Amino acid sequence: MKYRELSNEQRRQWLDFMQVDEELRATHAEVSTKYAGSMRWLRRGGMDYLHVKRGRTEKSLGRRSEKTEEICEKFLTGRTEAVKREGALSKRIDEMAPLNRALGLGRVPLITAKILRQLLAKNLLGKDFIVAGTNALWAYEAKAGIQFQSDIVATNDADLLWDPRQSLKLVDVTGLHRGVLGILEGIDSTFKKRDRLDFRAINSSGFCVDIIRPEDSQFFKDPKSKATDFEDDLNGAPIFGLQWLLNSPKFSAYCIAEDGYSVFVPTIDPRAFVLHKLWIAERPDRDPLKSSRDKAQAELVAEIAQKYLGLRFNDKELQSLPARLRHART
Repeated sequence: MKYRELSNEQRRQWLDFMQVDEELRATHAEVSTKYAGSMRWLRRGGMDYLHVKRGRTEKSLGRRSEKTEEICEKFLTGRTEAVKREGALSKRIDEMAPLNRALGLGRVPLITAKILRQLLAKNLLGKDFIVAGTNALWAYEAKAGIQFQSDIVATNDADLLWDPRQSLKLVDVTGLHRGVLGILEGIDSTFKKRDRLDFRAINSSGFCVDIIRPEDSQFFKDPKSKATDFEDDLNGAPIFGLQWLLNSPKFSAYCIAEDGYSVFVPTIDPRAFVLHKLWIAERPDRDPLKSSRDKAQAELVAEIAQKYLGLRFNDKELQSLPARLRHART
């Protein structure tokens, strides 16, 4: 078998951890949105006015009254409770992470996890970028409650599929880092762009990050458009067939990284992964070594999709894929 199911102890720990992690994410979102900013009373013209400030914007909610006093009290009390709850949940996650590692639940390589976490923090993951290639397997095994053998998931790179229909909005806050390449340099200062391959960054350990995108012109207002406006940033490598993946159903899961903490992995539907891998494997220009691995991954993911995820290859959801892909398994 090229995979195994989680043990009962692993399943229990996984479910307990994900429950706490989900509540932490929800609480963090509440603190960051509902309770973002601050409230204060400002005296003007002999009257007190309640002001709310978020970022650089500050506005008045009205003069002091029972209503505005209630608004202020609810905000301050709610924020205090939410921040306290967030702290307690974070502490609990810190306590659970070592056990995740001890039980072998930490699967996503740490460098990959750090990249995905930073893209998520910049609001780029899941919209502008999704995970492609071998790293998609982390999401499939997480949802299925299984673990692939190491030779199936082993990789020394990360493929990020860029949707050119989205306009990447990156702000250079520090003045030191720029665009996607700047995000990578912030994680590992040894990441450098390959001169001949402007879509690839590689670090001193040989780990590569490739930005890939469809070559189909329907995805571009300007066929020569770059991913960002930063002159030295990474660009997307145009690859035939990727438009099918961007048009296919999406799939995502929260996984556990090697450090024991969660990481969000958005990718393509496992059936689209299977069909695309089989199609690639049959291409005459495909390296034979890569082709055999493509087929092996495709067959395993097909089994997992049907046996554990209840997915079928004849669903209407897959009609966006061309017939030559949909018939790849027949």
